[in-house]
Amino acid sequence: MNTPMSSANPSMQDNKARGTALKIGIGRILRLFLLGVLAFSLPPLLLTLGSFVFFMNSDRILPGVMLEDLDLSWKTVTEVEEMIEAEWNRNERIMLVDLDDPARTWEDQASSFGLSVDAVETTQRAYQQGRQGQGLASIRTMLSTLRAGAKVDYVVSLDPIRAKSQLEAWAERVNLPTQDGDLRLEGREIIHTLPRDGKSLDVLASLDLLIKDPETIRIDHQMIPLVMVPNVSQQLDPHKAIETLETIVGRDAALRAYDPVTDEQFVWRPEDDEFQRWIDITIEGDQFMVNLIPQAIRAYTEAVNSSLGAQRFIDTDQALVALEAQLSEGAQQPEVLVVKYLPDTYIVQPGDNLVSISFKIGLPYWKLNEANPELARRGLVVGEELIVPPKDDMLALPVIPEKRIVISILEQKMWVHENHELLSEHIISTGIPNSPTLPGIFQVNSHYENAYASIWDLTMPHFMGIYDAVPGLTNGIHGLPLLSSGRRLWADVLGNPASYGCIILDLEAAEELFYWAEEGVVVEIRE
Repeated sequence: MNTPMSSANPSMQDNKARGTALKIGIGRILRLFLLGVLAFSLPPLLLTLGSFVFFMNSDRILPGVMLEDLDLSWKTVTEVEEMIEAEWNRNERIMLVDLDDPARTWEDQASSFGLSVDAVETTQRAYQQGRQGQGLASIRTMLSTLRAGAKVDYVVSLDPIRAKSQLEAWAERVNLPTQDGDLRLEGREIIHTLPRDGKSLDVLASLDLLIKDPETIRIDHQMIPLVMVPNVSQQLDPHKAIETLETIVGRDAALRAYDPVTDEQFVWRPEDDEFQRWIDITIEGDQFMVNLIPQAIRAYTEAVNSSLGAQRFIDTDQALVALEAQLSEGAQQPEVLVVKYLPDTYIVQPGDNLVSISFKIGLPYWKLNEANPELARRGLVVGEELIVPPKDDMLALPVIPEKRIVISILEQKMWVHENHELLSEHIISTGIPNSPTLPGIFQVNSHYENAYASIWDLTMPHFMGIYDAVPGLTNGIHGLPLLSSGRRLWADVLGNPASYGCIILDLEAAEELFYWAEEGVVVEIRE
């Protein structure tokens, strides 16, 4: 039996209708979903596109861009350039540091070394952050910079030629001179300076460090490292020289002299700065050597000499030898120099004769004849100038400075001195007016225990000759004379002129003086 068609068709139609309705529903849902997604995605996208367009057309730095530790976000190019100029190029002082000794530092302008921060180039680097690439790549770069940020380094420029020139200019200032050991005198103080190694600037090595990393030097360290090359000092042994100096400094540098005419003693000691000039410290090999400088000592003796005046002097050669002996050998008894005299002049006065002049100048008349040989043939002429022998002309023997006999014709007394102290005093008799004792500076020049004077037929005990009144006739000091008859003369007249020119003592005093006064003792006879 056949089933009717009308009963099956309605069911199939219903299923089809439900399927169509489901598709329509899903489509609506999808459209709604897409609309929702678009509604949520469109603002950020628009924001990103807007930001991209804004920054691409702006002179501002992207947010998140850092210049070292400086945040440049939103700053304009002009602001960043000004900030860099103010931070680095207007405040451009930089330290120079000795790498071997960081305590040695100096300061200068960075620009003087050709070292500067390029504000324009550094700002351009910051500005380009997030702006690289084309199309979508540039958008991704910007988004990456906005999300993670970016760090920019300073651009530092260096002029090597200027840097080298400035380092060379600084070399003299930063160099530490080598100091060799030194030994010198400051006055009488011995100054020993220990050696010290030095160092000098290695310009090329220091320049190389600048060239290799100017950014680190200028920005991070803010100092210019100076490479120094050591210079070794000379090592010298001072011990022997110091010992010599101590010996010399400890010795007496005095120059001593005695004037037998005036009985003056002189002691000249150099000032410390003068003494210092006498010593020469040199270097021989690896040692200091100490020597005296004869020229300097001689100059000192000549200056001393000039202080004595125009008529007297000391022998500068002897003075030099004496001082060198004292300083070099440490003489126990320093030599005493004898002051010498130069010749003088005398103008002949009316009434003068050789004897009267001899009493005025303190020398025997025959000494005037020796100095003026023309007098023997023509005699004296009033107003003429005579050459007068030196005042010490009668001192032919070495002088004994420690002893002196002084005689006064006026007081008829004798004083005996030893070491410039009075040893004894005696009553004496000098020459009578017709045969006077000559005043002057004389010397004990002979000893005779008993001298015989044939012209007067008498013996003079303990006779000491002191000068020739005339050639061949010696006046001296002696005891009371004895005639050949055995008679002792003048014992009762001591204290009054009595002799023929000699100086008479009592017998005991004459004997004592005879053995006390060696030849060379000065005898000063005063009027």
